[in-house]
Amino acid sequence: MSAGLYAQIEGDNIFGENQIITIELNFSQTNYLDLLAQNYETETYMEADLILTDNTGTYEFDEVGVRYKGNSSYGHPGNKKSFKIDFNKYVSAQNYDGLKKLNFSNGYKDPSVIREKVFFDVSREAGVPAPRASFANVYFNGELLGFYTVIEQIDDQFLDWRILDDDGNLFKAGANFGGGPGGGGNAADLAYYGDDQADYEEKYELKSNEEENDWTDLIEFIDFVNNSSSQELEEELANHIELQEYMRSAALDNLFANFDSYTGSARNYYIYHNLT
Repeated sequence: MSAGLYAQIEGDNIFGENQIITIELNFSQTNYLDLLAQNYETETYMEADLILTDNTGTYEFDEVGVRYKGNSSYGHPGNKKSFKIDFNKYVSAQNYDGLKKLNFSNGYKDPSVIREKVFFDVSREAGVPAPRASFANVYFNGELLGFYTVIEQIDDQFLDWRILDDDGNLFKAGANFGGGPGGGGNAADLAYYGDDQADYEEKYELKSNEEENDWTDLIEFIDFVNNSSSQELEEELANHIELQEYMRSAALDNLFANFDSYTGSARNYYIYHNLT
């Protein structure tokens, strides 16, 4: 079902004010933890029924998708893994307050469980597009799993309210362990590998306009960054990127030691090209 409650901005029921929501996921399989772990590498979802309670009420959803997520956070020694909920994975158009997905971060190596929210809040206050965050107590099959940070999905809903455009190409740097900029492996290091799209598909993911699947704009941007002369780069870079906004974002990544960024590990950052 869809709760059908829409605030001024989609997702305000969860992210519009500081609150602790309750998430109750119920799996039909008794060995659901083992199955979630088995599905981690393939990012395969499992079905579960969801009861979500926030300040506006309690809502029930049948057959949402659930899967483990994260890189280093998956190394949490207990069952408190980071995970993702997809409302419409199995039920078409199912959502909550306009949101199709929610991310739950386990705060691994952050005993305060507040650093991510503070970082995102400060970033938005500084004018950097960043997801909203809240908190949740999470239960699996009636047992308290733990206290989580709830993080907004970067998707067309996010683009709608934050950039006021969702028709462009949204690329995500892959969740690889290939090292930082200039590193090896599959790092999304903005290095130029030629004009063949296939050479970039293990490093980046296209999150919008998937049917068109046209990566020309990303490759042209990477070509410009790598192959322009110093003078061309200085004179024309502002025509290819929102320069002040990027510099502000990079400064905050360094200030907060955000390793999930281009300046950190060259993974889990986003590039958006507004085509209008």
